[in-house]
Amino acid sequence: GEDINIDAAIEFMVDRATGVSGEPYFYIQRRKRPESIATAFLIDASPSALNSLGDGRRVIDAERESLELLVAGMEHVGHNYAIFGFSGDERNDVRVYIVKGLNGKFDRSRLYSLEPRPISDSSEENTSLRDSPIVDGTYTGPAIRHINHLLASREEAVKVLFLLTDSGVQASAYYGKYARMDVRMAFLEAQRKGI
Repeated sequence: GEDINIDAAIEFMVDRATGVSGEPYFYIQRRKRPESIATAFLIDASPSALNSLGDGRRVIDAERESLELLVAGMEHVGHNYAIFGFSGDERNDVRVYIVKGLNGKFDRSRLYSLEPRPISDSSEENTSLRDSPIVDGTYTGPAIRHINHLLASREEAVKVLFLLTDSGVQASAYYGKYARMDVRMAFLEAQRKGI
């Protein structure tokens, strides 16, 4: 533990001074009750997650590896958690995929079945989008708001939202300062809801 139990420390010092060999167990470890915490992991599954990191892995691979470490910790301490993926083509067409619900069991194969859709080269429109800097289709704000709504309805005392993304918050008509401010507002809304 990190804190000292003063009574136990004094008893140890007295025992030592009188020649009695006592055990130096005077640290206290405080533990929180894990059942009062609900955590949602939101993983970016937009086409930009297919981008290479330069080490042979893609963004989605790094997101999954990070998530597996976080999940191992959550499983170890017994916290309640959910995993969601998101992507979208338009502001009103953001898809949130359930990888693991708050009451479900973790299935690694479901996490690895979450695969970003590459942008098709078949249409002229998609080809022109591919050449523009706003091709990724990452509508982060709406996805955060959806998870906020789900977490806000939970009874747990502590609600946490983790966002795993390449931070490429951009899509058609959703990029730059506007997109960054929308994500910021979504997190402020979450804070107001106790998340």
